Amino acid sequence: MNKTFKSAAMAFLLCGGSFAALTAATPVLAVEAPEGVDTEISDEVAELYSDAAEAFQEDMDFPAAHGFLAEARALPELTLWEIYTIEILDFQLFLQEQNLEQAAARFNAAYDTGVLPQEDKERFLRIATLVNQADRARAIMYGTEAVNYPGWDDTNDQVLANAYYFSGDLPGAEAFAQSVVARKEAAGMKPTIEILTVLHAAQQEQGKEAEAQQTAGQIAIVDPTPQNWARVVDYGFMAPGLSDRQLLNLYRLRRETNAMEGGDYAAMANLAYDMGLAAEAKSALEEGIAAGKLNAAELGTALTDATASSNEAEAGLTEFATVAAGAANGDAQIQYGETLFALGRAAEAEAAIRAGIAKGGLQDAADVQVLLGIVLLEQGKKAEAQAAFQQASQSPAMVPVSSAWTLYASM
Repeated sequence: MNKTFKSAAMAFLLCGGSFAALTAATPVLAVEAPEGVDTEISDEVAELYSDAAEAFQEDMDFPAAHGFLAEARALPELTLWEIYTIEILDFQLFLQEQNLEQAAARFNAAYDTGVLPQEDKERFLRIATLVNQADRARAIMYGTEAVNYPGWDDTNDQVLANAYYFSGDLPGAEAFAQSVVARKEAAGMKPTIEILTVLHAAQQEQGKEAEAQQTAGQIAIVDPTPQNWARVVDYGFMAPGLSDRQLLNLYRLRRETNAMEGGDYAAMANLAYDMGLAAEAKSALEEGIAAGKLNAAELGTALTDATASSNEAEAGLTEFATVAAGAANGDAQIQYGETLFALGRAAEAEAAIRAGIAKGGLQDAADVQVLLGIVLLEQGKKAEAQAAFQQASQSPAMVPVSSAWTLYASM
């Protein structure tokens, strides 16, 4: 995981607001001990304990309250229950002050007595998970139990996922983050971007590229930024043996999601021009220049050539349509339809492509389904587009492209 993610995640987790609701209530005194625990408290401990509670409740005098509890802690021959009652009250006082380091130390001392009542587990373990972020082993120990108690929330999920991840337990981080995603989806909710980021990082660092690609898609759905969509498309580019049309279709998705950089515009334009789609090459170059990501002076004659070829293609559409209609198979009509699409005439492009599919004899029927899906999506026909992309996915070679477009069409 990179430094940017680390700092962003820790900033999210350490914000004071996470603890505001936890520190609002008056500290609760120790409840009934578990069965079999000696609950006898000496008069000296009881008096100091009461003095501490009174100092807080009447005067909000935290230093005095801590002082009384320190005196009690220093007494000889304390029982486990006495230690527990002292530490659990001090924990709550430090929590009120938002002194999380001391709150963690006091709770850990209380927990280590082994006499933590079930009622206090349900009240305090999830809070203890939060204040023990620096002690990942403790956070994991408390969190794996507290996840089943009332009040567990997204912040707790993130603390526990980070504890697994930053302790180096990548399988643990992946498994826990996946359980959070499943829980959210079962409740009809989207997982947070933070939990998905941990899941993606854990999968990547284990070399689980297929799983990481799927999670990258979930991230783009939850947080559809250009950067997140760029990552989805980049996974597609990693697939071996992509054809020029597959590459162009990935650039089309990158462009559709506003994820293009200067090099992308130039590469897309070159591919489109070489495939006889000069109008698409022209529009890619013009868009790159307008966005300030391409320097017109450095393009040479590329834009001029693309513009001239685009004009020629538009002028020759009638003749192209006649030739395509008379061809023995549907490939010429597919090319005619793609030319129309490049010229911004999506409805006419759809009709031509469907005519080519109906004629049959196509060189790559699955690739044509991707093109059809893109043309349909351009017209807002999401359901039909998804059906076309899914049909294309029946060809394993087409999955890197069709799966990315299917994901985008699902939004």
